[in-house]
Amino acid sequence: MKDFRTDQNSTELWNVHQLVAIGKIVRCVGIKGAVKIHPYSSLLERFSLLTKVFLGETLQTAEQYEIQEVELRETYVVIAFSNITTRNDAEQLVGKYLFVNEAQRIALPHNEWFIDDILDCEVFVRSVFVGRVRDVLSLPSQDVWVVQNGGKEILIPAVREIIESVDVKNKIIILCPPEGLLQFDEFKK
Repeated sequence: MKDFRTDQNSTELWNVHQLVAIGKIVRCVGIKGAVKIHPYSSLLERFSLLTKVFLGETLQTAEQYEIQEVELRETYVVIAFSNITTRNDAEQLVGKYLFVNEAQRIALPHNEWFIDDILDCEVFVRSVFVGRVRDVLSLPSQDVWVVQNGGKEILIPAVREIIESVDVKNKIIILCPPEGLLQFDEFKK
């Protein structure tokens, strides 16, 4: 059975399974209820186009909120929501994810991927299974994929020089690093 919900103020139905995370609320800003968003994309302008988002710790707990104001900063976004008017109200939102409908997802340039597309991809190096992407670290110089196989982890820089292909539909990443760059012999099964 599909999990459909409706906004209290409209008859618009949305499917929980068609939501995608675009950021996370990391802290409050000021005393009037604004929050700082850690975006999952470097294209911050996309937040200026939004009028509503879904907030929740998971897809299943997400509820719709109306955006009152968006302020773009250099590396993050500050958002004020219509019904969140105090810092105490905003503190209840810290740690929640911002979701939008899949149809609202922006188009990325070639060879760029959304974090949720990369998560759970199987990673191979020269046809050897290395593990699954369990996390993506967004560092200043580049993203780093945290690949896990059993209890072992390997950090792989997400740079064009070692990425041969990314197939998000089939959840498969093929890497072709120069010899000696990645030590993954212990991952072979």
